[in-house]
Amino acid sequence: MQDPSPKTSVDFTKQHRLQGDEVIQWFRCLRNIWEAEPGSEVVDGSPSNQQMPLIDHVNSEEDLLIRVHSWILPYLREQLAALLPLLKPTELQTEPGSKLDLILELQFRIAGTMTRFQSAIAMICPQPLCCTERLDDQFLKQSKAYRLDTLSDRAHDSITSTTAFFDAARQHIQQMGLTTQESVHEVNSAACYVKCNQDASDKIEKTICCLKAGSEIDFIEYFWASDVRWLEQFPEDTSEIFIPDNPTRAQLRLTPEKVPPEPVIKLIRLSMPISILSKLFFKTIRRMMNTNRSQLPPYTAMNSKQLKCLCESARETGHRLCNLICLMCTIKDTAYGVETRYACREARSLLDGISSRLSAVLLIVMLHIVPMVPNTDGLSDQKYYKTWLTMWHNLMVSAIDNFGHSSLIVEHIPN
Repeated sequence: MQDPSPKTSVDFTKQHRLQGDEVIQWFRCLRNIWEAEPGSEVVDGSPSNQQMPLIDHVNSEEDLLIRVHSWILPYLREQLAALLPLLKPTELQTEPGSKLDLILELQFRIAGTMTRFQSAIAMICPQPLCCTERLDDQFLKQSKAYRLDTLSDRAHDSITSTTAFFDAARQHIQQMGLTTQESVHEVNSAACYVKCNQDASDKIEKTICCLKAGSEIDFIEYFWASDVRWLEQFPEDTSEIFIPDNPTRAQLRLTPEKVPPEPVIKLIRLSMPISILSKLFFKTIRRMMNTNRSQLPPYTAMNSKQLKCLCESARETGHRLCNLICLMCTIKDTAYGVETRYACREARSLLDGISSRLSAVLLIVMLHIVPMVPNTDGLSDQKYYKTWLTMWHNLMVSAIDNFGHSSLIVEHIPN
């Protein structure tokens, strides 16, 4: 539970306030380490990089990745967690000298860990990065542009959230009066240091997961693990949200005159197969990849543009389906009005986007994923998935076409 800052400051001794000044200065130095170039000189009193080796010799980029996700980042997360109890107001009030000394010791160690992480990321993701939609990097394995850009983004998230914690911790100490300078922060304004610490821990964990994604299938799963689970939570029958089988006035909160007309009810129900087929598509492909993951080659011949399309497709499809449900609600509430006509056009535009994205994913899967699937007990698993995906494609085309025709009928019915 969050330990709020006290409403009144304790009358600390001058020695303790001078110690607090040093701790505050060190938090500024830790922020400056992130902002400095790897290998730069001392920044505002922070320890020189010559005092602590950046990255020991590594045999390959893969070894460096392993070192970062198995040692450097977990160690940084532990160090940030160790700071948290030392910042509790009750601890700083009762034993300010010893707690500030421990904080200073941790800050020095954190500086070394941060410098190593910064140096490692500079080696793994050399700047400036290439376009994330490169078409000519299909043979670069773990160094494809989209993959490096994703890792760089996750590392930046870790850095940003960690420096936010340093700023919150610094403000917290100033607010407590453990400084020779007057605090300019409002009472309890620094209480967010606990939340900032948790946020930094979460961002570091996401970076670790991204780094641990060894094979290309692992990297795709890094995105799909949460995106497909979110997609699967969508209701199976979207029509039940709006039109129960035996609607009561309380359920719909509508007067009998405002129950949606039959063409609108039909349109809403025609959105159901699109949602079901979208979820089934990603669920099946994910199962295909995970079932055979240990037997699949570590890398595919996908370029960065294809890899990006595949990784982000589940999330993008989910957002479009959410928007489709919102449009169905608009159509239900404004049957045959101007807003209905606009919503019908928007719904068709959304479905064009879903169709285009899923068609691209289907082609990528057929070209790069299905051919890697091994046969089982003499049976052709590749043939099974090709047949299944072809059948799915036909059903999806039919579902989108049916919805499109129905939306045109609703759109052109006069008021």
